[in-house]
Amino acid sequence: MDGPRACTLSDVESSIELINKTFREETGQDIRTDYPLVYDSSMLEFRRIIKINDTVVAHVPIAPRLILRDGDQIMSGLISATVTHPDYRKQGLGTLCLEDCVRIMHQRNWPMSILWTLEPTFPFYQNSDWEAVGSQGFVYKLTEQDSMLFNKNSYLKIIEYDKDNNDHLDGIMRIHDAEPIRISRSITDYQILFDLPKSKTILAFDDSSLIAYLTFGWSTNKPGIIESGGLTEGIESLIKYFLENEMRDKNTQALVPLHKTTMGELLNSKKPKDCLPMEKAQGMGYQMNRINNMEVLLKSMYKYFQIKSINLNTSFSISLKDTNETVGISLNKGKVEISNHKQPRHINLSRRNLTQLIFGTHHKISEIEIDLDLKKIFDSIFPYRFTIWPLDKC
Repeated sequence: MDGPRACTLSDVESSIELINKTFREETGQDIRTDYPLVYDSSMLEFRRIIKINDTVVAHVPIAPRLILRDGDQIMSGLISATVTHPDYRKQGLGTLCLEDCVRIMHQRNWPMSILWTLEPTFPFYQNSDWEAVGSQGFVYKLTEQDSMLFNKNSYLKIIEYDKDNNDHLDGIMRIHDAEPIRISRSITDYQILFDLPKSKTILAFDDSSLIAYLTFGWSTNKPGIIESGGLTEGIESLIKYFLENEMRDKNTQALVPLHKTTMGELLNSKKPKDCLPMEKAQGMGYQMNRINNMEVLLKSMYKYFQIKSINLNTSFSISLKDTNETVGISLNKGKVEISNHKQPRHINLSRRNLTQLIFGTHHKISEIEIDLDLKKIFDSIFPYRFTIWPLDKC
């Protein structure tokens, strides 16, 4: 057995063949173009593989993603397609690759990790301390007939995004970078993400200014409206245009995060009864998180604690059973102190329980039992929400 180790150039074709055969067979899609940032040649060291008889039989990639939330910055490791060759399953090879990803995150001090999967695979990831978390957003079902619900402002011009027009890309970047909760993207990231196969972006212009954009796809992993941004009148006009001119099926879906967004408010005003948890959407799956370093994570949430503590005067501490870490937090009318001191209000948690506490509990997992006094405090602070648009999984 060779590995777990980093993927090299000579391993690429064997690993891609395994992944495509498992996840992309008969779709006409390729994992390299569906997830171009994860499978870029610069990311080989983050793709952990095991080879047997000179063939890649297990593969788990991890990609760094910087979460930005109202001034906070949290570096996370995004776990992508986890795969083991059918002839070598139930031997722990996938777990070995996954644990090698955990080693990398600890080495680089990435405080948390994120992945998406189906309910039957929860136990596999739970064995390595990932835990399923609460719903991360909403999905709205749309049909061609729903175009009547939306208005197009006559003064707006709608055109297709042109990757060779720098003004188009600059406008999208300006709008998306103004979102208070998002994943950090470089210019190169933007260029790649808005040139994915089986996807398209349309733009709304007011005179010469870009005021909104709408990105949609028709691939198995990114169907429907997958991202938007800008002014309400622009997004509404783009939705109407999309439903009347770009629909490829009888119905489609639109994804929105939990926090307040223009698209979310617009869809809720038009179709309030057609809202489902995001996890019910095609191509999504359920989110699982892993807390790698409690202290680094909680210190990275400093601005969030400041906002939450405006009307609070309390303190508590948490010990992580797996590592014997202890973090104490004091909140006093906007003032925050994070230390390693144990407080009178204290709780001991496993890594998975800590994930539940901070990020919310999946509906099929039992909630953790907490002292009523502490529960009231935690309920006023958590869950901590952030947004990962489908494009940021690439």
